[in-house]
Order: sequence, then structure tokens, then C-alpha cells
Amino acid sequence: LISVKYSTNFNIFASSSNEESVKLWNTDTGECLKTLKGHIKRIYRVRFSPNGKIIASCGRDQTVKLWNVETGECLKTLEGHTKWVRSVVFSPDGKLLASASNDQTIKIWDLATCKCLRVLQEHARELREIAFSPDSEVLFSGSFDQDIRLWEVRTGKCLNTLQGHNNHVNSVAITPDGNILASASSDQTIKLWDIKSGKCLNTLKGHTRYINSVNFNVNGEILASGSADETIKIWDIKTGECLKTLRS
Repeated sequence: LISVKYSTNFNIFASSSNEESVKLWNTDTGECLKTLKGHIKRIYRVRFSPNGKIIASCGRDQTVKLWNVETGECLKTLEGHTKWVRSVVFSPDGKLLASASNDQTIKIWDLATCKCLRVLQEHARELREIAFSPDSEVLFSGSFDQDIRLWEVRTGKCLNTLQGHNNHVNSVAITPDGNILASASSDQTIKLWDIKSGKCLNTLKGHTRYINSVNFNVNGEILASGSADETIKIWDIKTGECLKTLRS
């Protein structure tokens, strides 16, 4: 599996793997409800819209596809990237979609028209992950160039560049209150950043291989990280302490 995401009401989750399809599963029964076919190469990310009615998927075929969750119909294919599309995310207000690619660009799409509104292009290498702020006004991006950039969604202006990792930035996550950013890197560390000041608050160490993913719990006090060292670590954000290590 490459990507797994729950719907907003947690009754369905979507998965993608090395195959060229998205599968929808019933959370309670484990039944595969639908298989969404349309991509012609590997799919990297699947995401539900805030209302849970649409799924976005992206992958090696350089496209983003929008799917109707209820019918399984492909509603639209968004084209414009010239290399693999690594990440896709809906804005929390449900009005926009952002896609990030190996072509070093981020595209902001209007979901009402499916038109590309603007292209963000200042990273020096491939994009790995993107995330919106809770108010949908700022977009955060992590890249192979080792930087995290903060973008004003309305104008496409780069507001700040956070530097400190010495290898690829593979994942970014924001606390629900929008105050703290976590970044995970192939340098085997997680950094916590104060979004307003841009200062690094703490560096969490403990993984022994590259870190693929980070995610906050609902109150933003706990962070989970997944690594190629075959462990998941649970961290206390206030103290930086590793509370638990889960081994696969």
C-alpha cells in the first residue's frame, strides 16, 4: 500500500497501491465497496474532500482525478503537470485543491470550475508533500531540496522558507490550531516549527532510517511518525519525548 485515507465520517476508507486503481472499503465490515479505475500508472495519494463526497487521486500518469464516492464515477481529470504528481490535498473550506509534482511545481485548482488558478514555483527540486492551514489561507510544501515553503494561497506568494533539514523533506503536518508545523525528513529527524515566527522549536530524534509520514492527533498534542526503520513513534509535542514505539 502507498496511501490510505479515511473519509470525514470514518465509515469508508480509500487505498492505493502499486496497482492503477483506488479501492473504497467499508470500515466496519472490511468489504471492498468499489474499485475506481482510470489511472494508467501507479497512484501515489488519495484524499477525501471535507464533505466526504469526492476523492482526489494522483500519480505517475501526471494527472489528478476527481471521483464521486457514491457512484465511483470519474468526475474530472486535471492535467497540466509534466512529471509524476506526488501529492494532492483539498483545502479545509472545500473550495480548492492543490497538487504537487516532480516537475517542481504546485498547482492550485478551483474545484467549482476545475481550472488551474495559479502555479507555485520556487522549489529547486521535486515536491514530496503539501498541506493546507486550517483556515485554507496558507499552503505548506516539503521538497527534495530540503526546504519547507509557506505560500499565500490567494496570491501564490512565498511567505517564508524554513531551512534546517539536511535531506529530503518527505512529509508535513499542521496542528489543528494552525500554530505548529511538523516536518519529517530523510535525515531521520522530525522538526517542529512555530508557523508565525518560522523558528524551529524542537528536533525529534529516534528513528534510524528515513521518515515517510507525520500526523497530529485531533488536539495537536500528540504526533505520530512512520519510518523506513519499520517503526511508528508516538511523540509528546510539548516535551519532545517519545512516548511509545510500535514495531511492525
